[in-house]
Amino acid sequence: MLKKFLVIIGFLFSCITMADSFEVTAQPLKNTFFYMGSLEPAQKQVLESPAKGIIKELSIHYGSRISKGKVLWKIESSELEARIRETEAANLEAEQRLQGLLQWAERPEVQQLRQQVHRAETNLKRLKNRSQQTEKLFEAGIVSRDERDQDIHAAEDAEEWLEESQISFAQLQKNYNERAVKIAELQAENTSKHLALLHKKRAQLMPIVPFEGILLPPPPATQQLKEPVLVLGAKVQEDQVLGILVKEGAYKIELFVDETELSQLSVGLPVCIQLQALPDRPLTGRVAELHFYPSHEASSNAVSHYLVQVTLDHIPNDLNGKLYHGMKVLVTVEVGDERGILSVPKTALFFKGSNVFVRLKKRAHWVEQPIKIGRHSTERIEVLDGLSVGDKIANPYSSE
Repeated sequence: MLKKFLVIIGFLFSCITMADSFEVTAQPLKNTFFYMGSLEPAQKQVLESPAKGIIKELSIHYGSRISKGKVLWKIESSELEARIRETEAANLEAEQRLQGLLQWAERPEVQQLRQQVHRAETNLKRLKNRSQQTEKLFEAGIVSRDERDQDIHAAEDAEEWLEESQISFAQLQKNYNERAVKIAELQAENTSKHLALLHKKRAQLMPIVPFEGILLPPPPATQQLKEPVLVLGAKVQEDQVLGILVKEGAYKIELFVDETELSQLSVGLPVCIQLQALPDRPLTGRVAELHFYPSHEASSNAVSHYLVQVTLDHIPNDLNGKLYHGMKVLVTVEVGDERGILSVPKTALFFKGSNVFVRLKKRAHWVEQPIKIGRHSTERIEVLDGLSVGDKIANPYSSE
């Protein structure tokens, strides 16, 4: 870091005309930054085709000034209508399945299996009692062995029927458990959301202007087709950009600031704006937004750049109609401490190792005075310790 600072100081020594001596003063310590940018609409809306279709009605063209509430065009999309019908059917099926799961206890098949289990339990109990009585009669020699065996087999069959009925009822309960309800709820919710999205797309087939503005053609990079976009009968694709609606007379400026300067900017900081096409009409504005994620487009391997948005304070009436989207501007930003800061010109410094010195006049002699430095602007540097206001210092390379 020190080596970098020494290189900067050396460069300044070679570029700045140096006086022989200076008086230490307290004055604002400021930096001035210059950025190139362009006018962008403060409010805009990208207009896209919500689905594949054909333009059936068209009431505007590019460059038109359009009033709020006007219908721009009408797109006919048989594909979207088919998707809506398909999703409506899927949503109805999902809702019915969910209601069936929530009311499964009242469903006919549930009632039938529950009654079947009850009958099987009653029948098994009756046949077991009969088998026990027949066994006693057989032991007493009253009934034959065949009668006893027949009652035993009947009880065994009844036990198997009960087991099968219980398994069927358990399987039905498993199909209608809590997990199945959750899955059905999720399916019903997803199909409902998808249906709402498709209905929104249907409404966008006839877009209504949300604010008064001018319709601009889509940027070349967004054009999927070579044919003219806004032509009656033209075929359009889903999500194809058909135009950009911009609010007239409201602009912002987008700047890209490198990482070494971003920390010195703040929201609300005043700026001066000069239009390249109208250099004699300076405007004022303020920093409106700082984006703290680097822009991949503007950044390089050496340094990252960040998007900063500036708004204009006021546009004079005589400039209305003379400002256009994309006009180049020079933005000047002055940052720093407004208070009096004890500072000296950077050209007054010299170094010995890692220590910083100035030539200070004490009585009739010039001495090497060590100082402690702080913040700096383009030409001056703050002195934290070693000097006082009014001290006289000399250029280290002068003959004084």
